[in-house]
Amino acid sequence: MISLDKEQTCLLELIKSSLFEITPGFPESVDWDKVFVLAKTQCIVPLVAAQVPEEYRNEWQVLTCQSKAHFMRVLYEQNSLSNLLKINDIPFVILKGTAAAIYFPVPSLRTFGDVDFFISEENLDFARRLLEGNGYILTHNNERHFGYEKNGIEFELHFKYSSGFYNDIDHIIIKGLNNTDEYKIGNTSFFGLPTYENGLVLLGHIMQHLKTSGIGLRQIIDWMMFVHKELNYEAWNNNFRSLAAEAGLEKLAITVTYICEKWLGLPDDVSWCNSVDEEVAEQLFFRIMDEGNFGSDRANSEFVKVSMKREGTFKYLQRSGLINWPLAQKYAVFRPFAWLYQLCRYVCKGIVGVFTGKKVFLKGNYMSVEELWKRLE
Repeated sequence: MISLDKEQTCLLELIKSSLFEITPGFPESVDWDKVFVLAKTQCIVPLVAAQVPEEYRNEWQVLTCQSKAHFMRVLYEQNSLSNLLKINDIPFVILKGTAAAIYFPVPSLRTFGDVDFFISEENLDFARRLLEGNGYILTHNNERHFGYEKNGIEFELHFKYSSGFYNDIDHIIIKGLNNTDEYKIGNTSFFGLPTYENGLVLLGHIMQHLKTSGIGLRQIIDWMMFVHKELNYEAWNNNFRSLAAEAGLEKLAITVTYICEKWLGLPDDVSWCNSVDEEVAEQLFFRIMDEGNFGSDRANSEFVKVSMKREGTFKYLQRSGLINWPLAQKYAVFRPFAWLYQLCRYVCKGIVGVFTGKKVFLKGNYMSVEELWKRLE
């Protein structure tokens, strides 16, 4: 039987209170330092900081101020990018990030990373020349995107969203690219996918990281806030369900929404989740609680073993090395040795289970990720 500890329960109460004004019921004798570490691991400190008892709040407020400052920089640099693409008549949409924050009561309280944007492949060469001629520095690339950096902010120029490992939703995104919506945060506007396609990307983001590095509460909350704002019973049945089914994500949508209702306080009528496989939902939820943002607390040997099996050992190590080694991203001469860097990185981190055959578990004895994928169809 898998169960929550006091600090995990406390974190869920903070989320409910912050997003839905549900009066929190904190367990007795909570270690607030541990709650802070959990919130930091899940990248949701700014979201819940205001609900932390005042005597414990100082450290939370410091990180919240830093996060808000980063949000302002991201918004400014995203606006500069948007203007550059608009002036040069390159159709684009922002993915995730601000396109998820629009559903939050206070967008700046969502923790931000890089700026993801999507353009069609026919505009890729022109867009790359434009970016690189305007101070955007190429840092890495793979089969889905080119990574850039400017003024301390990272950008990912996606020309594909799917790959051999991810459900194919590119055709849905490209269709949405021809029918964009304009969203606003404060005085800043940007182009995004139409409402339901935008939500599908948030769901697809969960699917991608479930299949690769793992998922945490930040990705689940992005989906939950979309459901809260846009996906009532009628919208699910009349608009979103067929789209999710086309993308192969209908069961994932039902499962994650059930999790949001049962454990995260989602107050809406989501009776369309009644068909949920409760065992799968519980297994997925407790993994989310233990894995952290993008699987930062995940038993990495499990992920590595599965990925190597799917990709092949050398190909996986080489691809991961290119993602993780700054020198290989910057200088081509190092790139042939990215596999060796990644191997050394795993040894240094102590992730040797995949090579020795020793099985490594998270806090709970979970259903394997392969079984989860199968059950989620």
